[in-house]
Amino acid sequence: MKRASSLICLAMLAGCTPGGDGDAPVPTGSSTIAARGQQVFTVSAWDQTLSMFDQQTGETAEMELSGKPTRIARVGEDELWVTLRGARAVAVLTLDESGLPTETARIATGPEPHGIVASADGSRVYVAVSQADEVVEIDAATRDVLRTWKVQDDPRWLALHPSGKALFVVSAFDADIVRIDLEEGTLSTIPAPDTWRPSDEDPFSDDEVELDPRPTGDPAISPFGDTLVVPVIYADTTTPVEQPDDTEPPASGGGYSSGGASLGGRIGIGRLNPTVVGVPLDPQDGGEGDGPVIAFFVSGADHDGTHRGYISSATFSTDGTKVYATMESADAVAVVDLRPQEGQGMEPSVSNEFTTMSGSGFHFPADGGFYERRQRFVETEGNPSGIAMDGGGNLWVHERGHRSISSIPTAKIEALLDGDEDVQDGLRARRIAARHVVGKSWLDDDVEAGRRLFFSATDRRMAADGAGVSCGTCHMEGRNDGFTWTFEDGVRQTPSLAGPAALTAPVTWTLDVASVAHEAQITSSGRMGGQGLSDTEAARIEAFVAWQAGVDTPRKGEDSELVRLGEEVFGRAEVGCVECHGGEQRTDNDFHDMFGLKHVNTPTLVGVAATAPYLHDGSAPDLRTLMLRVRDGSMGDTSSLSDHELDALVAYLESL
Repeated sequence: MKRASSLICLAMLAGCTPGGDGDAPVPTGSSTIAARGQQVFTVSAWDQTLSMFDQQTGETAEMELSGKPTRIARVGEDELWVTLRGARAVAVLTLDESGLPTETARIATGPEPHGIVASADGSRVYVAVSQADEVVEIDAATRDVLRTWKVQDDPRWLALHPSGKALFVVSAFDADIVRIDLEEGTLSTIPAPDTWRPSDEDPFSDDEVELDPRPTGDPAISPFGDTLVVPVIYADTTTPVEQPDDTEPPASGGGYSSGGASLGGRIGIGRLNPTVVGVPLDPQDGGEGDGPVIAFFVSGADHDGTHRGYISSATFSTDGTKVYATMESADAVAVVDLRPQEGQGMEPSVSNEFTTMSGSGFHFPADGGFYERRQRFVETEGNPSGIAMDGGGNLWVHERGHRSISSIPTAKIEALLDGDEDVQDGLRARRIAARHVVGKSWLDDDVEAGRRLFFSATDRRMAADGAGVSCGTCHMEGRNDGFTWTFEDGVRQTPSLAGPAALTAPVTWTLDVASVAHEAQITSSGRMGGQGLSDTEAARIEAFVAWQAGVDTPRKGEDSELVRLGEEVFGRAEVGCVECHGGEQRTDNDFHDMFGLKHVNTPTLVGVAATAPYLHDGSAPDLRTLMLRVRDGSMGDTSSLSDHELDALVAYLESL
C-alpha cells in the first residue's frame, strides 16, 4: 500500500503550539518516545514512521521517516534527532513555530545507530553506534563529531547524567555498565550484581545456580542524579531445558515453563527474572555513589493475572522515588517504589519464616540475592517500548505494537501504590486514563499477525501463564541473546533469526526441523508451555521472521583488497570452507558431524559478524578465535594459512 503524503498527514497538526502546563523534563535515557510541551512524538522502526500527538487539540499525525527510526531525542528548543538504524545516520528534524517537524539534515554515524540522548542545554548529542562498537559525541550546532569512544559488545542504550559530566552506556551482550567521564574522556565499568537460583533438586541445600545477566532496554537516571536504573534480565542458562522427544510439537501445551511459581500474589525466582538494576551515583558528577548496586525484582500477580516479562525501558517519577518500567512482552507498566517498606532497610527482601516452600517450586527473590520493593502493574496494549513524563504530571507510554500512546496521571499511580481499590478497579477496567492511536501498521497482515505472536508472553498459545517468555525474549529484536543454554543433550547457543532464516532449513542446531514455522510450534509448546499454534499461526511467525532485514555490520559489502584475498582463501579446496558454506546463503542445508555433536545443521554465514559467540556451544568468542581453532582440521582446515591470510579470511566473513 502506498503511504499517504507526509505533508497531508502533517497538515492535521497545523496551528498546534507547544506549551501548556510546562515543558517536559529533558529525559536522561534514550527512548522511542519524547514529550515537548503539549506534543508527544514516537518512532517506529517496524513502520519507518514518526508519529505525533497534540494533547491540546487531540490531533494525531504520522510521517514517513525512512531508514528504520529507532530512538528519538529532543535537542534544544526546536529540534528532534532520530537514529536511523537502517541508514547509518541520525536524522535532524526541525520544528517550526506550530510544532511541525521537517527533516533538515542527516548525519552519518556508522552501522546501526541505536540509542541517542542530548544534554539539557541542547549543545551536545550522544549516539550509540551499535554495530561499530562506538559511542560518538556530536556538536549539535555544527553537527561535527567531537569525540568517539570504543565500547564493545553492541552498545545500544544510553543515559546522560543531569550534570552533563557522565554518560552511561549499556550494551546488548555485556551486563557491565560503561561509564564515560565526559570531562576526562575516560571509561570505567560498573559490574552487574550477582544473583542466583536455589537448586531445584534439593531446595533446602546450599546448592545454587548462578544467573546470567543481560540488559534488555533503555536506562534512566533520577532527576536528582543520585540513581541510575538499567533493565536487566537474569537467566538460568545452567539448569537443563527439557527437550521435546522428537520433532513434533506436543498435542497440547503445558511443557517446560520458563517462569517461577507464584505465592500469594508474589512471583518466585524462575528461569528468566526481570529486574531493574539500581546503581547509586554521586549527584554532583555521576561518579560512584554510596551503597551497593542492587537488582530490583520486577514481577507480580494481581486481579489481571501474572505480570512477568523483560523490561524494555524505564523512567523516574519527578520526585525520584519511583521507577516506571515498560514490560514489552507482558503488555504492562510496572510501578516500582524504590523506598524500603516494612523494615526492609538495605536487605534484599522480607519473605517469611520459611524462605523456601518445599515441593512448591517457589523461591522468594531474596533467596537469590534480589531486592523486592512495593510495586503495582498497569495493563497496557501492544508491546510498550518507551515511557516519558510530560510537564503536566502525565506519564506517556509508547505502545509501539498497537501504534498508540497511553497516558496515566501520576496522581492515580500514587493512589494505586497506596492500595486504593477504587483506583485499582478503575485502572483495571479502563487499563489506562486515555489511549490515542497515532499511526497504523504498514506491515502485511500476516507479518503483523506474526509480529504480535513473536513478542507476546501473555498469549496462552505461545507461553504458559507466568512463564514471562516470548520468542523475542531469547531472540532479542528478532536476533540473538548471546547466551549459551543448557539442554538435556548438551549446550546450545541461541542462533540469530536476522536475515533469510527460512532459506537455511533445516533449522535449529541438530533436529531435522523443516521450517521456521514448525520450529515455532515445537518451541512454543514444548519449551515455553504454550497451548499450541495452528499451522496458519505458525506460518505467520515465519512470515515475520522472513520480513526482518539482516544486520548491517561494519564490513558488510566491503570490496577491499583484504576482503578479496579472504574470498580467494575461502574458496581454496585445502581450506574447505566452501564445501559446506557455498551458495548465496553460504550453507549447503545439510547435516555434518563435528566437535562431538552428530548431525549439525550447517548455519548460514550471511551476517555472521553479528552472531557471536560461535559454534553450537558458544565456545568461540570471535571469528579469529574460531579460525585458529580449526587449524586442527575439525571444521575445514586453516593450518596452511599465514596470519595475513587468516586476517583476510575473517575480513571476508565479516563482509557477508
